[in-house]
Amino acid sequence: MWWKVYLVLLVVMEFHVYQHILIDFDISNSYKGLFFSSIQVLGLIGFIVRKRLISQIFWKVFLFASVGWGLYTALNAFSWYSGINIRSMLMFFIALSPIILYAPVYRALYLYSYRSDSLWNRTIEN
Repeated sequence: MWWKVYLVLLVVMEFHVYQHILIDFDISNSYKGLFFSSIQVLGLIGFIVRKRLISQIFWKVFLFASVGWGLYTALNAFSWYSGINIRSMLMFFIALSPIILYAPVYRALYLYSYRSDSLWNRTIEN
């Protein structure tokens, strides 16, 4: 049940955030972020409903790419500010917030790709 609530909150948050970013800011990185977020939501749905979507190897590779993208965006946001002061420390925690918010997605993708062998190894029933 928790996963379904998290999925709904994530989709609402993503829609709200990307609606404003795509209108107001640099859209090149926004489209990349939207791509990663959409695929993450797809993997989360597959995990929640226990259905095979795409392939297990895809999700294993995508998990690392997704975490890498999260780290890249956090470090990129933090690099806008330099020096040690209250503002830079605040920006550091704001830059880390997406990683914290996406931690359950990363966990779900990990469980879906690495710990769901019974799902991936069963034969498809017609």
